[in-house]
Parts: sequence; C-alpha cells; structure tokens
Amino acid sequence: MWQHLSFHLRHPVYTKKNSIVMPNITYGMIPTFGDYAVTKCIPDVENNSVLQFCHSAPRGGHYGSTRTARKVLDCGLYWPTIFRDAYHFVSTCERCQKAGMAMNRRHEMPQQPILFCEVFDVWGIDFMGPFPVSNGYSYILLV
Repeated sequence: MWQHLSFHLRHPVYTKKNSIVMPNITYGMIPTFGDYAVTKCIPDVENNSVLQFCHSAPRGGHYGSTRTARKVLDCGLYWPTIFRDAYHFVSTCERCQKAGMAMNRRHEMPQQPILFCEVFDVWGIDFMGPFPVSNGYSYILLV
C-alpha cells in the first residue's frame, strides 16, 4: 500500500509531526508495541461528531472516556488530543451526568475507611481553603 512513497515519507522520523500528507487525506503514524500503525487523521471540526458516534450512538453504550477513545482508535481514526477530548466529551455528556456514569473510579479521589481502635489512636489531617487572607494566612490545617 505504501510502496509508492519514498523512504523519507514512510519513516516517521522524517515526516513532519509523524504524519504523511496525501491529497485530501492525512495519515498519521502512531507507535504501537515497537512498530508503527498507520491511521487516518481527521480534522478538528470532526472530532466531536466522531466522539458522539463512538460514545452516544445506539451501539456506543455511554462508556467512560478511555473506552470511548479506544473505540475511536479501533475505527482507525486518530488525532493528537484524542484522550483529552474524550475525557471532556464524556464529562459533559448530559445522559451520563444524570445517571452518574461520566466519571469512573480512576478519576475519583481515593478514599479508604479509617478503623478506630482507641480514642486518639488514629488522627485525621485535612486542609481547608483558600479563605480570605488573615494575618498572612489563607488555609486552615484541621487535625
């Protein structure tokens, strides 16, 4: 398929930003397990429609941002900020917000239960603020 291209166009080191520009189509070369996969790069104006299809279409499933981005990659499409755009798209999906599915546990703050044995055996420390500056301080340390 790429035999007609010169070595400089096929090799990712010699291409501008790891992409090959052909008439009306841009093919990007992304590293995959020590090799390079050729994928179709789409213009920025199509990013939301592709994310909409992979996330909200009848077979989309309203999955999280990582799985939505992986579905786009599985379709053979690529753009440099695909994971960041998928995260933003999923976090603003109205249906996911109502169902509480937009964020997965990876994006939540880790919380572990505290086991109490005796009074003052376990201490909790937390910061609060910023508050209006008073005596040069704007945060409170709670112990």
